[in-house]
Amino acid sequence: MKKLDSVIYNKLLLQAEEARDHGMIKLADAIMNAIESETSLERTSYAHSELKDDIHRDLWKVVTKLALYHDVNTIDALKTNATVVHWMAKMIDDIEEELGVSGSVKGPLEPKLPGETE
Repeated sequence: MKKLDSVIYNKLLLQAEEARDHGMIKLADAIMNAIESETSLERTSYAHSELKDDIHRDLWKVVTKLALYHDVNTIDALKTNATVVHWMAKMIDDIEEELGVSGSVKGPLEPKLPGETE
């Protein structure tokens, strides 16, 4: 699993503490759960395909939690996956826009291609 670098980790940690101080307990808990307890001091490569795979897996966790909550007996995985993929693409686009980054621009942690210089 990829780890956050210490700068963004500490910024999110402070925002979680501030949210808790303002009574936004759900937000604070969500941030704390998302950032986990460890950071990485070194920046490791993280390909866009890995990012999408990670988000896809996490959205399937949402599907299973919904199935548990509604006590369903069956899930049409192909139809559900089409919905997951659709919302994953929209969510990535919307959050990248909110973060002020462009999905069409290669991220700084994307592995270098053969012959590509830093």
